[in-house]
Amino acid sequence: MSGQQELLKLLEVTSQRVQHHHDALWEEEKHYSWWIYIIFAGLIYLYLRLPAFTLLEPCQRALLMGLGSAFGVFISIMGYHVVRRESEFFYKARHMRNRILAALELDQSITQDFDRVKDEANEPLLKLFSKAFETLLHVSVIRKPTKRNSKNSFGIRDGFQLTFIITAFLFIGFGTFSVVTLVQSP
Repeated sequence: MSGQQELLKLLEVTSQRVQHHHDALWEEEKHYSWWIYIIFAGLIYLYLRLPAFTLLEPCQRALLMGLGSAFGVFISIMGYHVVRRESEFFYKARHMRNRILAALELDQSITQDFDRVKDEANEPLLKLFSKAFETLLHVSVIRKPTKRNSKNSFGIRDGFQLTFIITAFLFIGFGTFSVVTLVQSP
């Protein structure tokens, strides 16, 4: 088999890896989001409505709400880290495909430094917040969407990562609020 044919076979395998990691990212984002929605809705339901919940002692209710909130924090942080890690795998596979395309001379526009793939896969946490704010400001005040592929655009993965971090803080706040109010109730 010639070098060109080997590269074409490798290109096919690498393209499948890119698709696999892309699909895995969506599934992880979807499933961790579902867990968060279910946990948060369950905690609110327990706090506001469940008649059997009112039969428990305040200390027992506080413990149940605290444990539920802690589980929500755990799921949120886990989702954040899993999506970040899968993003690195996706970027590595994509850049490997780009290298093969460059070797086959099918794409001349590839000039990236492949050693920086891990750094490019995810934004630092503070930059996620600033990019979200800039995008919100740009869209709502200037009323003009940002360019989809620009370096400063706020992508879907960025949105999910930010969602996981914000929900972790919401679970902490909700857990603290419910434990304090339940312990202070008569």
